[in-house]
Amino acid sequence: MREYNDPNNSALQETIKEMQTEISTTQTTLQEAIEFLLCIALSDDAVERFALYTKFIEANWELSNRMGNEMNNRVPDVVRQFQKMQKL
Repeated sequence: MREYNDPNNSALQETIKEMQTEISTTQTTLQEAIEFLLCIALSDDAVERFALYTKFIEANWELSNRMGNEMNNRVPDVVRQFQKMQKL
């Protein structure tokens, strides 16, 4: 990651750090999702598979919505900051 020394750039740096945290959270969630899917695939019991699938959907639906909202809110700020830096 590039670090910018412009003191007016603290908002951009904070946004980048928050986005990196979100990416890390997403990677962890993807690993958990793979574990869920493996458990579903290896289960012989239809009720257990359905319960795992329901839990999987609930866990990932909330994160997916939150991530989508965060990205939609952050990207315009990052673009504005980047355009401001290019003008300097």
